[in-house]
Amino acid sequence: MSIDNFVPEERDPRIEPPTRGDERSTLLGFLDWYRRSLELKCTGLDGEQLEGWNSWREEVAFADAFVASAPDLDITGNERWRGAVSLRWVLVHMIEEYARHLGHVDLLRQRIDGAVGQ
Repeated sequence: MSIDNFVPEERDPRIEPPTRGDERSTLLGFLDWYRRSLELKCTGLDGEQLEGWNSWREEVAFADAFVASAPDLDITGNERWRGAVSLRWVLVHMIEEYARHLGHVDLLRQRIDGAVGQ
């Protein structure tokens, strides 16, 4: 995966997702990589520029605790438009959303202070 220019490479906190892990660890590995990528892209911004950051962190903590307590990825919940969806579907969807929107974060960051990532 590419390295962003927001911090020196040796300070990059991301851990590569497992290449031979089970389903849960692979999905959580990718999700964690994308979440840490978002944090990297926001490195150096101040409180006003990071409005909502604490709320995001609280939601991440809640989601992590929920997933950790789930017996498996087949448990279901209701999604507004799709009806019943599995935890597996939710995790894949979260990975998809982070992957899609991280490019937008690059553009916003460049607009805020000129910082450019890859």
